[in-house]
Amino acid sequence: MIFYNLTNYHLTFLTMILSMALSFGGHSATGIGPKLDQWMKEKGGVRGDDQLTLIIKLTDRFDQKVILESGYPSVMRWKRDQLQEASSRFAEQVASWKQQQRPTIREQFWINNSLLIEMKASEIPGIAALTGVEWIELNYRIDQLVPTSRYSSPRVKIADGDSLTYGLRNLRVGRVWSELAVQGAGVRVGILDSGIDLEHPDLANKVIATQDLITNYPPNESNDGHGHGTHCAGTIVGGAASGQAIGVAPGAQLIVGKIVDDGGSSEFAAILRGMQWIADPDGDPATPDHPHLISNSWGVHSGLGLLEAVNSWLVLGITPIFAAGNRGSNPGTVWAPAQFPDLLAVGAVNSLDQIARFSSRGPVIHLGESYIKPDITAAGVDVLSSSLGGGYLHRSGTSMAAPHVAGVVALMMAANPHLTPFEI
Repeated sequence: MIFYNLTNYHLTFLTMILSMALSFGGHSATGIGPKLDQWMKEKGGVRGDDQLTLIIKLTDRFDQKVILESGYPSVMRWKRDQLQEASSRFAEQVASWKQQQRPTIREQFWINNSLLIEMKASEIPGIAALTGVEWIELNYRIDQLVPTSRYSSPRVKIADGDSLTYGLRNLRVGRVWSELAVQGAGVRVGILDSGIDLEHPDLANKVIATQDLITNYPPNESNDGHGHGTHCAGTIVGGAASGQAIGVAPGAQLIVGKIVDDGGSSEFAAILRGMQWIADPDGDPATPDHPHLISNSWGVHSGLGLLEAVNSWLVLGITPIFAAGNRGSNPGTVWAPAQFPDLLAVGAVNSLDQIARFSSRGPVIHLGESYIKPDITAAGVDVLSSSLGGGYLHRSGTSMAAPHVAGVVALMMAANPHLTPFEI
């Protein structure tokens, strides 16, 4: 069962989904995403033969019974069937178009019921007029999807008797490990980031699967040429090879999707590709290989298309955790997807539990409602964790805080495997 009890919170989530279905499903006008809108304004319209790569969102078909009563395999099959139906209707409508005008479908995303297509800019009005097309957006590039953090020397000196990093010490994980004998065993934690260094001594034999969703690293091999993902992974499951423990849940295992290239950047399609892959790594809904929770130390300005993907994780029973962002102390600076209501958005504090100056603040306005964000804070200033080549670095950012919370959730789920995202 995805939802064990229909609490008011669950009903609120369901009401939000159904209201979106009604508002989008009955809408006659196709939305234009902010990046495509900007491109059209710069070009003075959609005339010309510019070849564009676009994401088009197809209208969802919601099934209340499936959402409330089915388990992971049924929901997964339903979402795939929904996309197949929607994409077939789309293909039927453009079948009569001239060959040179017809869009080419490059990829399908059941995670948010969308398609990656290539087409001429001049055909955008025709696509927008089709039945069942909700919005159109460029497959835009995102420079520095994972923000550059402050670095300290990679040469780490461990203080005498200091067996835990301050982030772990402040969480009192030592007591959980010793008194409850809980270290995260049996819990699968997903990470979408810049990849991972599988050979780091604190991460060795702790990764179930890796997949590169943006460049060309082979599956299940080290694929992090940036370092951000390796650092985050260490905070979740890292050991104590240096003499100081760096990971909150060293008994948990990782599933790692690389959605950030080695320069720290990404693109819209790579994010959707990663969010889809990690929800079903082997592509078979019948096998329970999905993570119990997913740690995300990244964010974007526009959440278009990502809310549906996060909601897919939720109805599949996966707990989403997102960094709140590093846009400073002004109100309303939390980025997407952290600004969405039904997930854990994490802000950063220092070793004295003081809020970090760079940590983004709420509140956020979502679907006309105001929400307090972030939901929680954790260590995010000068956090020591694993770095490329077997070393260690101090980094700062809400990117460093989110993995601490992911580790705590892993401990919670190890202690009580039946916890749902909403109970957490």
